[in-house]
Parts: sequence; structure tokens; C-alpha cells
Amino acid sequence: MPCDYEIDLQRRLLKCRVWGAATHAEISQMRQKFTHDPAFRSDLFQLYDLRDATGLTISAGEIRDLAGYSPFSREAKRAIVAQRDAVYGAARMFALLREAGGAQEQIQVFRSLSEANAWLGLENKEIRSG
Repeated sequence: MPCDYEIDLQRRLLKCRVWGAATHAEISQMRQKFTHDPAFRSDLFQLYDLRDATGLTISAGEIRDLAGYSPFSREAKRAIVAQRDAVYGAARMFALLREAGGAQEQIQVFRSLSEANAWLGLENKEIRSG
């Protein structure tokens, strides 16, 4: 599966990473795993690293499906990092659909890891993905 996650409770951070061409099923399966992880808390910040995603084998309807549910609370901030245009566009669509659906959490999409870390307040905590 071209997806993985790590929970860092000391930094209040859920790091998710996608590489290759991930599918809706694989992304959904990763979300299922981390939400059922005993260490998961709804107020964690999330760093979703899509820099190594070569593409997403996912339709607009599947993005809408993913955006229709969030395990995150009002205290959470979610940063998505995507560099390739198609992946960035899909991430922006997800963020806009979350916001339109009344998302409690804050969500932003970035082109660089350093921008995402700064927005999450992690720039001085040596957070790297991968």
C-alpha cells in the first residue's frame, strides 16, 4: 500500500505520507487505521505529505466521499503538502469540500513542506516527513 502514517504524541502530530499512485481504497484504509489507532486523538495536528504521490487514482466523487467525514476536532489543524499540479488540485478540492461541508478543523494546502511546518507551528521542531 503506498500510504503510511505515524502518530507523534509528544508533538501532537499525525504524519501521513502517500507515494506512487494511491487509490481511494488505500487512502480510506489508511484513515481507518489511524482513527482506530489507540494513540489517535481528534485534536492532533495532521501533516499529510503528498510530495511523492505521482498521481491519485481517485475520482471527484471519491474525493467528495473522503471530504464528507473527518475524525478531527475544532482544535486540529491539517496541512496537506502537494507539489504536482494534479495532486495539488485534488488536495485543494478536498480542502474546499471539507470547508463547504462545515469542517470543524482548519485545513490548508501547501506546495512546500517548510510552509506547512510553519503554518502548523512546527518549523523549529525539526519535523520531516518520510
